[in-house]
Amino acid sequence: IELAAEVNQGMPLYAVHRLSEILNGCGKPIKDSCILLMGVTFKKNVEDTRNSPALELMQILLNRGAKLFYSDFDIEYGGGKADRVFKIIKELKEAGTPIHEIAFQMHVEGRDFVDPSARLQKIQVLKAQIERYREIGINVIVPEMDLNMAGITGDQNKRFNIQAQIEHDIILALLESGVTDINHFGGTDKLNWKQDASLGGSPDANPTPFTDTGALKPNYFAAERAIMIFLSK
Repeated sequence: IELAAEVNQGMPLYAVHRLSEILNGCGKPIKDSCILLMGVTFKKNVEDTRNSPALELMQILLNRGAKLFYSDFDIEYGGGKADRVFKIIKELKEAGTPIHEIAFQMHVEGRDFVDPSARLQKIQVLKAQIERYREIGINVIVPEMDLNMAGITGDQNKRFNIQAQIEHDIILALLESGVTDINHFGGTDKLNWKQDASLGGSPDANPTPFTDTGALKPNYFAAERAIMIFLSK
């Protein structure tokens, strides 16, 4: 037991050493490197960060000038998971091991946004989620966004126009909430995991701003319009 405890206590320093070796192999120091954290609680499926080795690891990285990021999915529209993640991030900041930014993995289900009133409600919740992070000094970014159109009926023009309106409203809401780092995920439609049958995707997902052949879709121009509207205010 004592040996196991000794090994566990040494893991943060070992992890930093290995990370330093990997970064050095790429010609980068830890200082100013952006490091993504995935899992910071004491053990799996709990919310408690007390005595977590990740805290010491994070503190060492912060002391060496690293920038720390936390990424998760299904936390942008509220609910139990969103509250648990917020609690963890807030506790980390209060403990002196702050996250520089939190990444919302926005895998948007289009069917939840087709109805305009439902869309407005979801967007209001999204803004509230962003705001509570900003209130504790945590910036929000969106490193991977897609808009799954599976199950939405109509011809291609109708479906793509619906997708464009949803895209426009979400992008504008993000910009108005101070989120300026927004990236789409997957390149073209056929390269996105939502359309990959081997990953449980659907052939009618059409989740990106680009067709299978790389042509621009209406939601590309809708995002562009949202940016222009925001910049004109």
